[in-house]
Amino acid sequence: MNRIIVVAMAILAAISHLYAEDFTIFDINDRGIWRGDATGYSSTVTKGGCKFILRTSDEKTGISLISPQYASASWRVPDGTSFTIQSEEIEMKCILIVYDDYNQGMFVVPAQMYGGWSGFLNKAACKYEITSAGEKQMKAYAAFGEMRIIRVVVSDELPPATGDKPSWKEENLIYENSFAESLGGWNVENESGFSTGWKVNRVDGMAEAVAGVGTAEVRTLLYKSFNLERRRGARLLFDQAFYGEYPDAQPGWAQLVTRENGESWRDIQLEAYPSPASDGRWSRFVRNEVDLSRFDGRDVEIGFRFFRNSDNETGWGVRNFKIYGEDISGIEIVEDEEECCVYFDILGRPVANPSQGIFIKNESGRCKKVYVP
Repeated sequence: MNRIIVVAMAILAAISHLYAEDFTIFDINDRGIWRGDATGYSSTVTKGGCKFILRTSDEKTGISLISPQYASASWRVPDGTSFTIQSEEIEMKCILIVYDDYNQGMFVVPAQMYGGWSGFLNKAACKYEITSAGEKQMKAYAAFGEMRIIRVVVSDELPPATGDKPSWKEENLIYENSFAESLGGWNVENESGFSTGWKVNRVDGMAEAVAGVGTAEVRTLLYKSFNLERRRGARLLFDQAFYGEYPDAQPGWAQLVTRENGESWRDIQLEAYPSPASDGRWSRFVRNEVDLSRFDGRDVEIGFRFFRNSDNETGWGVRNFKIYGEDISGIEIVEDEEECCVYFDILGRPVANPSQGIFIKNESGRCKKVYVP
């Protein structure tokens, strides 16, 4: 019986991990109820059945605070004051703080953390992501300037490992655009719906396309042409997130597409999709890696096509777009095998019929590195 209980507990633990959620515990459009005392203000928030206590304190310095419930544009944490988040049910592992981009990011600053918390500030995206091994309290002291906060999201899981640096060598990077600040030369083509279509969301650091409630049919395409001449093993990496509706497989309304020579667009099936957001807002980002090697040595257009006609507000966001491919510009390309030549792989082993790769070509006693397409 004890063994059955242990197994059941393990299954429950696995299920709870699969359904780990994010909780938006503060939003400038959903501020909650705040009560003041001698040192500051506090608010108790319940999200997804979990209770959180938020507090902002003047640290007994007498600095005048403004209640987050009534602040005009943001939760203001002046230099020399602090804010605390305490959870009664979950061990918090990740807290995302989104700043107000006031006066070109003047108040996008780091904080002094207490306990086991550490963080990464993305000033361009107005985001501060802090992580821990799992703690029920986080205290941040504004030691480096005033912080102006518009959203706080708490999670009981760490950001996905796919957000780490890719294994590809940076010298093989062909192109990148984070979409945190601009579309950077990408084309936007609107067939219907929006007047602007794809645009940059600087608060969330991404390119986004959103169809609002009651909006007519929306068709918008974000695309760019890439030259993969003398590149081998091309790969695409990018992050995607969704708003309002959260597909777990390639939906017809959000597609990564490619085309050559102005022909019809063809969609590419993606594998990684984010878990739904508990509050119906933007999900977390997940990274997809796409094999583009079939376009090696050619020109290709890559696009994000958003087509939506729904009664619900729905959005698709992409960021951290990168294309990698091994540079073979210094290697001779052999189109046809020559009978008088002998080929070896990089380890020196003979190859009878070399195809699609780098080989050592021995011709009349002379060796050189070649690429066979």
